[in-house]
Amino acid sequence: MNPMDLFRLKGFWDRFSAAHPKLVPFWKSVYPAAFGEGTIVDVKITDPSGRNYHYNLRFSAEDMQNFKEARELIESMARDLPRGQLVTKMIGRELDELAALATVSERIIDRTGAPVLKATNVGRRG
Repeated sequence: MNPMDLFRLKGFWDRFSAAHPKLVPFWKSVYPAAFGEGTIVDVKITDPSGRNYHYNLRFSAEDMQNFKEARELIESMARDLPRGQLVTKMIGRELDELAALATVSERIIDRTGAPVLKATNVGRRG
């Protein structure tokens, strides 16, 4: 999976949760306290015409293990990617390549304005 896809997913989630502000507080009230093996999730959907759909499921031990492995995978992808590569994935180009583009640009770059992106404390530890 491309790490940039994680950032895109976060953007989708941010827009969705902004459009549905009660969802996140609700989720925080049930997760993780009420989320585990044996939990029943009951879903009711009413379409625009008024037709109802209903489904429920009970989480098994295998379901919980799958959720745990997925969470660990996502966390490890972000944690294991070196910071420079993470920035490269986020912006789509190597930092050196961007610097070279700035020096050979045919247009004059105005550097007197406020920065659009300001990075501080970016470096490699250790």
